[in-house]
Amino acid sequence: MKRVHSSILAFCLALLMLSMLCGSVFAEELGLTSIPLTAEEGLSGNPLVVDQAGLLSESELESLEQKARDISLAHGCEVILLTLSSTDGKSWQEYAEDYYVDQGYGFGADRNGILLEIDMEEDKRGWYIATVGSAIEAFHDSQTDFLVSRFLPDLKEGNYAEAFDTYLDYAEQFLGVYDGSLPQSEVDDINQEYDDYMNGEETPSKPNYVKKILLSLGLGAAAGFVPVGVQKSALKTVRKRRDARGYAKEGSMSLNVNRDIYLYSNVTSRVIQDNRGSGGGHTISSGSSSTHTHSSGTTFGGHGGSF
Repeated sequence: MKRVHSSILAFCLALLMLSMLCGSVFAEELGLTSIPLTAEEGLSGNPLVVDQAGLLSESELESLEQKARDISLAHGCEVILLTLSSTDGKSWQEYAEDYYVDQGYGFGADRNGILLEIDMEEDKRGWYIATVGSAIEAFHDSQTDFLVSRFLPDLKEGNYAEAFDTYLDYAEQFLGVYDGSLPQSEVDDINQEYDDYMNGEETPSKPNYVKKILLSLGLGAAAGFVPVGVQKSALKTVRKRRDARGYAKEGSMSLNVNRDIYLYSNVTSRVIQDNRGSGGGHTISSGSSSTHTHSSGTTFGGHGGSF
């Protein structure tokens, strides 16, 4: 009898180990690799980087997925990236929010998360950022524009992996400022960068555009000077004069009175505010978000634009 019980127990253990092994292999085939997620960790269990537009290689996709999961776990907020070839007739906002809700994204009970949607449809390329829960406070409207400005140059140039890596980097910094985990020196750096962006004091990130403009101006100037020079050389009767003697008739003008008359003065004054000194400077921890309620009852923040 004991042998029967031992055999049954051994058989059950073997079945359990086999099912665990098959589940692991099945997950790898689906691309659900790296970190085994559980409900206790707070993550939804969905892939955080979804490349429907096919912009990334397999290795780039795996690297970005791992980075997104690490950031999400560290800050209790899912950081999601979605690329598309089409929104199926929906607006960018509708598609992003429906996708977030339908797929069950969001960290914890409040479903905290930020989703960056990139639409690569021809003649309609654009981006949309949707925020839920704590991400609404961590990514205000003006901060969202700043965040997008960091990765948009690479996105336009077709450097997709670099663009999305930059998105994750800045999202991590924003979350670190929000939850207080970012070192103060890095907080100061990101605030200064954001302040320069808001004040329009940044050095252009793409100097080649400046070169192109200067080259265009040079070519335009050259094209204008050539015909003018030809016309000028044809004016043989014109001679340069250094005084006005040739234009005034002798004795036709006489000045008898010379005096100065003071009419009035006009003084304009204005107050120049030093926002930095008064504590009113721009920081990524201040701002406001426009929100609305999805048909599912989920409150969303965020907005989008073309590129």
